[in-house]
Amino acid sequence: MNIRISKFLLSMILVSCKVDSNVYALPANDSSYKILSMPIVAPCITQIKIEECGEQLVDLIAIRNQRIVPLINFDARYNAGHSDFGKVRKGLYERLLRLLSYLPDNVGLAVFEGYRPLWKQKEYFEKKFKELVQQSADKNLDAIYNETCKFVSPYIDNIPVHCTGAAIDFMLFYINQDGSTALLDLGKFGVIFGPNDQTQTLAANITDEQRKNRLMLLEAAAKAGLVNYGYEWWHFSYGDRAWAYVEKQEKAMYGLVQEKDTTLPLCKNDFFKSVRSTQS
Repeated sequence: MNIRISKFLLSMILVSCKVDSNVYALPANDSSYKILSMPIVAPCITQIKIEECGEQLVDLIAIRNQRIVPLINFDARYNAGHSDFGKVRKGLYERLLRLLSYLPDNVGLAVFEGYRPLWKQKEYFEKKFKELVQQSADKNLDAIYNETCKFVSPYIDNIPVHCTGAAIDFMLFYINQDGSTALLDLGKFGVIFGPNDQTQTLAANITDEQRKNRLMLLEAAAKAGLVNYGYEWWHFSYGDRAWAYVEKQEKAMYGLVQEKDTTLPLCKNDFFKSVRSTQS
């Protein structure tokens, strides 16, 4: 009980320790939770060297673990739109199994997406960018681009973490005694399904139950060796640049998964030109 109370109080401290309205930082002397508390494309993240280890992808869905199931089983909206959504690097898979060992036995992972092809990353990024353009009053494309990058890693001049197989987006579900299942309440999920004001892992505008469930997940994930992305409570990774930064490692282990076509010949200025052409 004392541990739970201290974690709750810590969450209150974290919410108040804001660098700005969108970025918060963990107290320097606390390592209970492993959270990347800055945009995933911050220079200190993207400059980290990647030394590909050659590890294979594991298909979580094909393994048929009753505690790892597709999120679409609970809600048809959450269709990743490609058949490889359940694949992750072997090292990440092993840490997901550790995560399950630290969670209650009747709690499992409802997987939205692990590995993501570059073409799908492009689709997500452009969808979020257009959404923010519509919400913007001044239509400052540079500012909107930077804001988009907080929620969807850009495919331009960047190696998106989902495209390496090092990250996974998921919710939690519980298994009742009669075998039926239901999602745990951790708050609103996702940034590609429209506006979401509860994305930040330690957001202030969530219920006590949602906060309790998020802290349970964070604690178990940290013990398992996973790093959370602070702008997205559902996003965890291992072996990528975000993990390397939080864990103070010199190198990341996973680069782009090789696809038949990994070339998206577009620079940022060309992207802006294409956006302006559609607006005119």
